[in-house]
Amino acid sequence: MRTFTKRIAAPLAIVISLSLAPALSGCSVNDIIKGASGGNVQLPGASVPADFPSEVPLLNNNVTYGLAIGKGSKKVWSVILKVDGASAIDDITTQLEAAGFTKETSYGGSTEDGATFAFSNDTYGVIVITAKDKKEGWIASYTVAPKGS
Repeated sequence: MRTFTKRIAAPLAIVISLSLAPALSGCSVNDIIKGASGGNVQLPGASVPADFPSEVPLLNNNVTYGLAIGKGSKKVWSVILKVDGASAIDDITTQLEAAGFTKETSYGGSTEDGATFAFSNDTYGVIVITAKDKKEGWIASYTVAPKGS
């Protein structure tokens, strides 16, 4: 699991940076995105990216943010959903395990303020974070990347 988390660190930093990009003044967001990704990005929006892996179930369709960056074995998807509360991690875990994903027991944990867990199957690694957002309320953030590259 450590290899997976290290491998998505840079793309995850780009995803986070892209969510902050509109705050930059005097810069073209499109130019920043093209430069950071080599043009291999689906711009963020309030929907699941068109090529999001169908074998990764999402808890609901209350999407507030969706982004894909990279291509092939270097692609990373990020989707943020509004959820009902801290207990959403239990439903997410049940759903991912039913779809054949295994929860990584050496990574993550849960408190009343949120949770972070990693899951994987033979094809993908998934990191799920639940937290209370000041604007949106409770959210679940999914970061998905292919394994083994």
